Amino acid sequence: MGLFNSIKKIFAGVFNPGISIFLKEKIDENILTNTLIKIGLASKKIEKRYLEDNDIILYIENYFCFSYFGDNDTAKITIDKENSCIEINCEGLIKSAIFLGDLDDNGDNENKFILEIKEILFKEKILDEVLDKSEEYQNNSEKYEANTDDIIERIEKSENKIISNILTRDDVEPYNLFIIKHFIKFIMDKYKEEKLYIEKIQPYILSHIKQCKDKIIEIKDIIKDFDYSDKKTYEELTLKVENDLKELENIKNVNKINKIIDEINKIYRNAYNKKNNVSSLSYIMETDENIDLIKKIDIENLE
Repeated sequence: MGLFNSIKKIFAGVFNPGISIFLKEKIDENILTNTLIKIGLASKKIEKRYLEDNDIILYIENYFCFSYFGDNDTAKITIDKENSCIEINCEGLIKSAIFLGDLDDNGDNENKFILEIKEILFKEKILDEVLDKSEEYQNNSEKYEANTDDIIERIEKSENKIISNILTRDDVEPYNLFIIKHFIKFIMDKYKEEKLYIEKIQPYILSHIKQCKDKIIEIKDIIKDFDYSDKKTYEELTLKVENDLKELENIKNVNKINKIIDEINKIYRNAYNKKNNVSSLSYIMETDENIDLIKKIDIENLE
């Protein structure tokens, strides 16, 4: 690697400036996080950390196929819900007045994070790969600029406070900014779709969560006279679905609630059949004529 590259890597790790994108509307961090995962930006490994100031940091690791100095890329996206801000920290987003801007030995200085989100934009037909390769976007970015007037309030540099006075001449690479604005518009369009979807299904999920809780109470009543071993087994199964329900209250995921409903129905059916001495054949056939089971959410036929 050489001493010079080692020094560059150390300085890049210390400075690592990024950008803060302030949005015009308040954001729901859970919905936005789910949106980032669904569009593929965080599809491999995502670690969610709650900070003391209630910001959320998403460390997206081991996802990008490119690397700096032989190490895996790491992009850090901070979602600041209080200020409706998305902060992106990744090497190379900022062009610098000092030597940190040229990170690659081969002279190819295109940011690896930008390359990755470009692939998403090409796939979604937001940008055209042919025009990009011909440098049409770089040479005429204003012509193709995303309309983010109703989405973005402002964009600022977000630098390490220790060096904020050193990097006063830094700016975001114009082409990087062009790509990021398109990407933010794409994210927020998807975010709004996800938000509308959640608003539509939320009453159904809340109703089914209540049904699940009521059914768990029924199960506990059924098993109270079971022998110790059987009662212990059912209590453990019931505790697991109770914990799953608690997690679900903040997630609002139809597939997960339907999976929990299946588990509760199975526990209830077995407990009911055991209490009423139903034959083993009925266990196998899952005869439910006299059993009040929870109906799953039919996502295709919601009113």
